[in-house]
Amino acid sequence: MQLTLLCNAGLALVSGGQTLLVDVPAGEAPPFAPLPPETWRRILERDGDYRRLAGLWFTHTHPDHCDLDDLAAFQHRWPEVPCLMPQAGELHGIVELGGFTLEYAEIPHAPIPNPPVHRVTWIEAEGRSVYVAADAALDVEAHRAFLRGRRAGDAFFNAMYLSRPETRALLREAADRVWIYHMPPDQSDGIWRKCRRNLERFAPELTTVTVLDRYPSAIPL
Repeated sequence: MQLTLLCNAGLALVSGGQTLLVDVPAGEAPPFAPLPPETWRRILERDGDYRRLAGLWFTHTHPDHCDLDDLAAFQHRWPEVPCLMPQAGELHGIVELGGFTLEYAEIPHAPIPNPPVHRVTWIEAEGRSVYVAADAALDVEAHRAFLRGRRAGDAFFNAMYLSRPETRALLREAADRVWIYHMPPDQSDGIWRKCRRNLERFAPELTTVTVLDRYPSAIPL
């Protein structure tokens, strides 16, 4: 399996010649960068690695995770490709998309006004596993209940999870390697500054953690 961060929270997983897109296409939502136009062109034209798409999977519908206009254009052009959104009341399930198995559960979005339906996802292919936490609230027990003692090869969390002892413990439990994603490209941004302070302060606890803030970023598996 190949894994690439395409934009701030957009992932491409390649397995058996098929590509699964997670939170792609993503739009403009400062301070986070949208999907680069050239990458979107290649996806829309089904070019290269995007020729055989297993599906498009979304954790929630905020614009930095899902550009609804671009998605509508994609669906109009390629109606046969599954594009799966979280649905209210759909608390848990398993979906097969091509060679990928996705297990998902509803864990609420981090506290904001009018939060959307939000899900975390465990993805398996070729004997590899990836956990995508997206913008899930800092609810350690909810994550643990979903993971059921499983440990992913790779997991994607946002920088909030560096802030608390219990969430740093979750990072150590959840995966062999943890990637902090959903980062602004501008390292002078407040999110980046807080992330850097936590990385420095808690470095002995975070030996498996790497920050991703450049796109695309190919992740060796």
